[in-house]
Amino acid sequence: MFSGRSTSVVIINYLSNYATLGHLVDSVKPGGKLTNTIAEIGIHVINGKKKRGATRWVMPLYITTFLQSQQICASAVKHALTKSENNLNHRQLVLFPVLQRLVSSDIQSGHYFLIVLNLRNNRFEVLDSMRTLENEALAQCCNTITSGIKQLWKIYYAQTLCYTDTAQTTKQIENNETVQIPVPKQTNNHDCGFHMLMHAQHWDGRLVCELHEKDIPNIRKILAHTWLSYEENDVDWESILNAEYALWQRLQKWFYNTGPNYSVSASVFWGEDLLFFSSHFFSGDDDGTACGSMWLLEPRCWGLGGGEELQMIAA
Repeated sequence: MFSGRSTSVVIINYLSNYATLGHLVDSVKPGGKLTNTIAEIGIHVINGKKKRGATRWVMPLYITTFLQSQQICASAVKHALTKSENNLNHRQLVLFPVLQRLVSSDIQSGHYFLIVLNLRNNRFEVLDSMRTLENEALAQCCNTITSGIKQLWKIYYAQTLCYTDTAQTTKQIENNETVQIPVPKQTNNHDCGFHMLMHAQHWDGRLVCELHEKDIPNIRKILAHTWLSYEENDVDWESILNAEYALWQRLQKWFYNTGPNYSVSASVFWGEDLLFFSSHFFSGDDDGTACGSMWLLEPRCWGLGGGEELQMIAA
């Protein structure tokens, strides 16, 4: 990164969410783990502005954080679940992103996955890119969250109609079972957040994203650009990244002209294209060396896996 002031500047500012440059870079850089701040940004964009008539709704991440600690009476939870706010009984799918801390003493040990209340198929569904329900920690976490959802549903939707493909019925979810949806598994410990977001965006109760590890770098780039350019963002983010680019050029020149053993880690800048990279510049050889991975974000590079479209497969 550059300086504390540089990374603390707000780069995304929506009506109800914001994120700093540091949050964005830490999340989308190669090998970066999705921060909860950026996860909330991604969820907000997935939902978009359309509420009435939408058949699916993605809950904010903080809802399941409350539910994991059994705080079903928290005002934020009650607000999100009430009929007057979201009319969840009119949806076919209500999606609950989860960030589960795997080691209680380690805040970096979190793992993202998705729980879905499928009102069309009368069940809860779990989409996890690392584990199955045979994992005790996952099963226990899912049971705690779904139990909380059932209690809240009984309070707020006891006598309301639910809409299916063919009929309107009074629907209770007390007896809904929890099933595992087979999804592609990650082979590292840092991509779970992007698996969760892609499933939250595309899961329709029938088809799942056919994600491959080679797709994730491009998905990080596409989502970063989507979040920055989203219509609600009132920050002049291109100017901010242009300033980062100018600073990076000055730092690069300074380190190239200084003695050996100096290095700098660059973060993100906007030139003709958007570049995300994590690189160290050394001045100890003839012309300097740039090490690391550099990402170029421009339209011709947005294809997944060398230009292939994202594939969907039956669950």
